[in-house]
Amino acid sequence: FINKYLNDKIVNKMWQKLDNEDNGYIETAEDIADAIAFMTMLYKVKQYQKKTKTKGRPPINKNELLDEVRHISTWIVKKYGKKDVNTIDKVFVYRITKDDFTNNLKSWMDEYIEWDGALIFETSL
Repeated sequence: FINKYLNDKIVNKMWQKLDNEDNGYIETAEDIADAIAFMTMLYKVKQYQKKTKTKGRPPINKNELLDEVRHISTWIVKKYGKKDVNTIDKVFVYRITKDDFTNNLKSWMDEYIEWDGALIFETSL
C-alpha cells in the first residue's frame, strides 16, 4: 500500500498541514503520528471503497486513529532520534524531511513489525 499510494501529490498535501512552521521537517512523535495517521486513514478509505465498490468513506475517528499509530511514531522517534537536551522534559526528537518520510516509511514499518515494536538499545538510556 505504501509503495502504491505514497506519492508526491499525497505527501505534498499532507506536508502542508504538518510542517506548519515551513522549516522543511517535522520532528516530534506527535507530528509523525499525524503523518502516519493520514496514511492509515487513506488505507482505510481505500479498503472500504474496495469492499463496498463505492467512492464513499467509512466513519473515521481521528483521535482513535492517532491512538492506533502513536506507538509506531514514538518507536520511530526513539529508535532514530535523540533526546533534546535543550528542553525541560528532554523529549526525543527526530527530524524528518518530506523526502525522508517518503523514502523511509515502508522500511520503518517493516522494521517496527520485525521487532514487534520493541526498542533494543546497546547502551543504557
